[in-house]
Amino acid sequence: MNLLYFPIDQGPLWFCIALGAVLLLTLLLEHLETRFVKNKAQREQPFTMLDLEFPADRQDLERVLWDIARLGAARALRVRRAIRTHLFLDYLFMPFAYGAIFFLSMLVAGKFPAGSAGQTGFALLAWAQLIAWACDIAENAVLWRQVRQDPQPMSKLVFNSFVTLVWGKWGIALAGVALGLSMAAYFWLKGAYAPATLPYFGIVGIEFLAFFIVRALGKRRRKGGRS
Repeated sequence: MNLLYFPIDQGPLWFCIALGAVLLLTLLLEHLETRFVKNKAQREQPFTMLDLEFPADRQDLERVLWDIARLGAARALRVRRAIRTHLFLDYLFMPFAYGAIFFLSMLVAGKFPAGSAGQTGFALLAWAQLIAWACDIAENAVLWRQVRQDPQPMSKLVFNSFVTLVWGKWGIALAGVALGLSMAAYFWLKGAYAPATLPYFGIVGIEFLAFFIVRALGKRRRKGGRS
């Protein structure tokens, strides 16, 4: 008996629901990022949330916030509001994102013999997403605090903690995605899947197709609006 693993009733369905929510919220988050601009050398320069998550040094985030302030009071306020809205939506994004990875890892774990190292490893990877989720929450709290106050550098302790949280979050989540998808592809090629799960492969494909179509249309519309 494996205490870490438990079968999920309608697991593929829950995975599809979580994935659909992830893709929808990703579109909303990417749309908000189109409002992320800063005044760099008297020119407007776009940036992304990843630029805030991976600062080069303790003063980097402070520099970005000062560059936003140089846009002018009204424009800077809109950019800051967009960042805060992005952070708020990210809290909604988290349970679906880490939930999808949890379902994927646990479904893969179910393909291994009961009590085997493979089942234990993927079940453990599934539960590890709770750690990634906690890191993400703490990371957002740091960014929220920095954006709400006047630009100032992080202390060395806060910066080192922030960097650890970011790398911890991404490391655990990407490990779940990479290993989960790799093993899912292996079992699919091996034919080790239930025929009842086949429609869910189609649902996943439709979700990604819709995501990329809507994303492309949004980029074309924004490009047309600037021309």
